[in-house]
Amino acid sequence: MNQDRVDEPQQGETVLLQAGDLVAADLRLLEARGLEVDEFDVTGEIVPVAKVLGEEPTILYRGSRITRGSGKGVVIANREAAEYEEYLRQPWEPQAGTRPSPIEGSRFWWLALLLPPLLVAFHHYGARPLLFLLAAATVVLVLVLPNGALFQYVATRMAAAKLRDRGIRVRGERALERLGALDTVCLDKTGVLTSREMVVRQVHFAEGPADMAAFGNGGERATLTEMACALGNDVFFLERLGRADPIDRALVAFAESRGFDIGELTRKHPRIYDLPFDSEARYMAAGFDFHDHALYFAKGDPEVILPMCGDYLNAVGAETKLDPAALSRLRHHLEAAGQAGDILIALAYHRGARGAPPQRYTFLAAVQLANPLRPGVPAMVAGLKEAGLRVVMLTGDRLETAMAIAREAGIYAGPAASRTGKQVAAMALTELARRTASASVFARLLPWQKGLLIRVWRQTDQVVAMVGDGANDTIALRVADVGISLVEGSSPLAKRESQVLIREVGDLLPLIQGARSLHQLIRRFVVVRMTALMAVLLPWYAWISVVALPL
Repeated sequence: MNQDRVDEPQQGETVLLQAGDLVAADLRLLEARGLEVDEFDVTGEIVPVAKVLGEEPTILYRGSRITRGSGKGVVIANREAAEYEEYLRQPWEPQAGTRPSPIEGSRFWWLALLLPPLLVAFHHYGARPLLFLLAAATVVLVLVLPNGALFQYVATRMAAAKLRDRGIRVRGERALERLGALDTVCLDKTGVLTSREMVVRQVHFAEGPADMAAFGNGGERATLTEMACALGNDVFFLERLGRADPIDRALVAFAESRGFDIGELTRKHPRIYDLPFDSEARYMAAGFDFHDHALYFAKGDPEVILPMCGDYLNAVGAETKLDPAALSRLRHHLEAAGQAGDILIALAYHRGARGAPPQRYTFLAAVQLANPLRPGVPAMVAGLKEAGLRVVMLTGDRLETAMAIAREAGIYAGPAASRTGKQVAAMALTELARRTASASVFARLLPWQKGLLIRVWRQTDQVVAMVGDGANDTIALRVADVGISLVEGSSPLAKRESQVLIREVGDLLPLIQGARSLHQLIRRFVVVRMTALMAVLLPWYAWISVVALPL
């Protein structure tokens, strides 16, 4: 097989997959063994996705990365035929605007009206240079004044300079003009509305949510929870913590914020047992040497961890039997917490002798992890709505998470205003335009579906802007009337496709306000220039008729 075929598998070929592989083509999955895939560049979902075989074909997209497990897939599309490769392979740079000529060629017909009175004035007052220069200046003014393109160019450059002082870079002269007539603003979730990192929002014990303000003073249970966050992960080398699963990074960061030194902790208590996370088992376990005993931690899906637990640790540090009544209350409480759209991770522990791993654990806590909003997002969304704009979220993340973030940001407008990528794919274009006209939250979207929605809305005479920061937003940024990305943190592809670069999402409101002011100024100029032309021409002809010609 030649090198080209190694790098680019051909359609119909079978590809073997294992942790660390970059998916080189669109694949239909044939086998999966604990397979987890980082699809952030494709869908924008921050947490790796478990891939299992089901009734419908399971697809792996080119550009995603295998984080755990192994599998086998058959190539269904490669190279330019892959999901959005056709868009990415096309060279594109924002085209610089050209400076208009001071006098439009089509305006020279004004000379037919202005030359006769000018010649008369020269004939009678040629000896008076000042008067003649005034007449000539009037001719130039009348020729230049109707040039709306020149005025728009100058006004746009001045507006772009003001925005540049705020750190907003406008890379196309027409971008501000389109923003001034904007109807719809589409916002990506991860990286735009929220940060790319996860944080611990809440810790839930068996009796209910913990007091996070006083968590560090919670005794043995709080200490064991913090220790489980610090040690219960698949990170063997601290140097690789930055490349760890976002959940593991968030848990370690939580433990560090409570005063734990992770490096010292791992040196003091070496790992003696390890069961890596498996997407089918949905949990991991690790054991550590505490000199006179071993301490084991299990971490995973609450629905998996709870059946492994025979008791729970109560507020005074005593192990209490997890009877059916207590288990039912705990499940009900965790289910209510999970409706917020956040991720819940259950933690359990076992203290015992070194040797065989434990068969039963003690429930410790459930950690609620959130992808927090960026500062100022609710105020920004409220400002856009007050300006009469439709605000829409387009994301590849889960519907529950998208709805929770949209509700927190002020975008959410009820269950009837949400759609998924599967629903979008099942609709004809005319139906899509009708059924998405009032929707505000779109989840589980693939990159081409984001672009499709924007195209459909543009065809209904809406002016649409897309704000995105990832490679998965590239298509949407390209097909929108205006693509907007962030100066810091955006992928090179997102920046390449954007006409406007902002420092932070809070800059969006002043950007649109500035563009609207420019739009209104240009519209007023149309009225002003015609009024000015009449004000110049009528007195001039009146003077020629009444004063100059009789002489």
